[in-house]
Amino acid sequence: MKNKIYLAIAAAVVLCACDKKDNDEYTDGPDNSVNGSNYTTLIIAQEDLPDKLTWAEAMGIDIEYNNALFNQPSYYTPTTTTGCGGYSEEGYPAGSWRLPKLSELQTIYSRRNSLDGLYGTSYSSSTESNETQARSLGFLTGQPIRGNKMAQTSVRCVRYE
Repeated sequence: MKNKIYLAIAAAVVLCACDKKDNDEYTDGPDNSVNGSNYTTLIIAQEDLPDKLTWAEAMGIDIEYNNALFNQPSYYTPTTTTGCGGYSEEGYPAGSWRLPKLSELQTIYSRRNSLDGLYGTSYSSSTESNETQARSLGFLTGQPIRGNKMAQTSVRCVRYE
């Protein structure tokens, strides 16, 4: 049986020691440590952003991408100071946070009982459906939602170490 890590630290919450697969999905590592180059730690911000945001605002990228595919690499560099691009916590500066992928939101949802402050009914993900739609996750049902990028939803930022 694999162990999971639930470790509260001063600035954020570490969800798991994760093994990155080639398909950019993450699985729990074989132990609670982050040891070796194949392991990374998913860190979730301690709180939601104070305002609901459109997809591009939450991503911290130019608003033009609400109507175009962003085709982001696995890790993108925010171009604005909105949303996750401008989020910071002590020890974790602005520019180091990003909007979670749908699969990461599903991990957060599955462990929501050990996290504080998940008050939104749906949370934005960086996963796009097409030029004008992105995926979010309904936190009442745990089901993915395909919605307009202009819709404003709750945002919880993540980062990896």
